[in-house]
Amino acid sequence: MPSKSGKKNAGIFGLAGGVVSAIAGIATKSTNNHVGLGLIAVGAILLVFGAMLWYSVRNDGTRRRRKVRLDPAKLAASLDDGQRLVFDAALPGVANEVANIVDVPAGLVRANLFAQVPGTNRIGMVADLWFQMNDESERTIRMDIGSGSAGTAFASRNLNRAIWKDGWGRNDIGDNAELEKVNPELRWILSAPVFASDGTAAKLVLNVDGLRETPTADRLADAIGHLPRFANLIAKTLDL
Repeated sequence: MPSKSGKKNAGIFGLAGGVVSAIAGIATKSTNNHVGLGLIAVGAILLVFGAMLWYSVRNDGTRRRRKVRLDPAKLAASLDDGQRLVFDAALPGVANEVANIVDVPAGLVRANLFAQVPGTNRIGMVADLWFQMNDESERTIRMDIGSGSAGTAFASRNLNRAIWKDGWGRNDIGDNAELEKVNPELRWILSAPVFASDGTAAKLVLNVDGLRETPTADRLADAIGHLPRFANLIAKTLDL
């Protein structure tokens, strides 16, 4: 017989899944691309926060959370099933929300995380925690803390925005070997630090970036303001 918490979990996820399915159905039938994208983004957001609510109920103090390892090569493997579920919803969710805001096709917007490489002054993309990062070489990219968009966000503890204009300017990672791994169609990057619970130090960086099309500066400025909500969700999920 299902436990009370099990019934809560099933109810929360069932509701979230039902709402998302309904919204997706409406979106695919819509003749207006903007309406369709908007509905899909709303669905993604509901799924993300439905997953977070499910995880909160599941870990209501009766379960001991596994200690996560903030190492780009080991973080994903250290997650428990509930944490993984949140990430599997959050990364597509933030990418789709940003795509809707900047008005570009959702298939051109990606999401990933960066973490510090232990014993170094560099950060690397977290293995197996990304969305639409299809180039295996690009997923191995590393940069110095303070370089590149992610490295700048990590060091400064502030949001950072990078736009390709015949180069990356102050956001160049300064390492030609690593730069060669970057998708040549990359046009913009939005980066948000993920803080420890005391808010004093960045532990990770959440990145959303886009290929081929460059949105207006105003749309990117609007979109980057949505990343901290997802960064906070990640911090709570990992109990940083």
